[in-house]
This record gives sequence, structure tokens and C-alpha cells, in this order.
Amino acid sequence: MIAFDKTAEIPRKPEEVWARLAEQARSAADESLGTARKLVVRGVQGSGLGCRFEAGNPDRRLVPWEVVEWRPPFLFACRSEKPGWFRGHVLLFRVDLEPAGASSRMRMQISLVFNNPLLELWSNWSKPALPDWKDAEDVVGKL
Repeated sequence: MIAFDKTAEIPRKPEEVWARLAEQARSAADESLGTARKLVVRGVQGSGLGCRFEAGNPDRRLVPWEVVEWRPPFLFACRSEKPGWFRGHVLLFRVDLEPAGASSRMRMQISLVFNNPLLELWSNWSKPALPDWKDAEDVVGKL
């Protein structure tokens, strides 16, 4: 499992945040990412941060995301590359897999769990205060 160092100084610039996230993502176990490639049938391919997938949104367009943190088996943080409201924001998702009909393929259901509170340090996003990482890990532990 990849975890943020909560005692380290928090980066003040987005580039520093992404550099730290990328370093942690690259250190993820290849076995975990390999499992993801097998289970997430469509849209997963290699990228600089280890993994990429495409999630369908309500208007049926596919939105590319980069995975920046992986918590096996089915939790990961990622950021959107698509311009718009989510651009540059790190979101934590839970992925539930279930058989898709008679096919042997799996259907992927993605649900938002919470935002990365590091983002609040340098974003102008006007939302209520986000939980700190301890609270976030408590949430993850109950999933």
C-alpha cells in the first residue's frame, strides 16, 4: 500500500505535489498494477505514472485520468487531464467489479470517495473543508 508521509513538509507548488505523487506511484508494486490491467478491461494502458484508464461520464464521453496513487485491490487516486471543473484535482475512487452479463468480462463501477486535501493548499475550489489524511484513511478502511 502506498501512503503519504504525513510528517514531511507539504509541498507549496503543484509541480512539487505531482512530483511526489509520481514518485510514489512509480514505487507501486508491478503486481498490483498488473492486476488492474487484467480486471479493468477497457482503457487501461501504460503511462508515465504507471497506469491510465478511461471512465465514462454521464454524457458518455470518455475522460482520461492518470493514476497517481494505488491502494490494492480497488482503490486509487487519480487526476483528470480533461479541461474543466475537475482539471488538476486529485480524487480518490473506489472500483467495484462485477460480471457483465453472460460475458466473462467485468463491468467497472467507479464511485468518488473523497478529494485529496493537499489540493486545498493551492486551489481556489470553493468547497467545504476536506478531511485530513488520517480521516481519509479511516474512510478507506471501512470500504
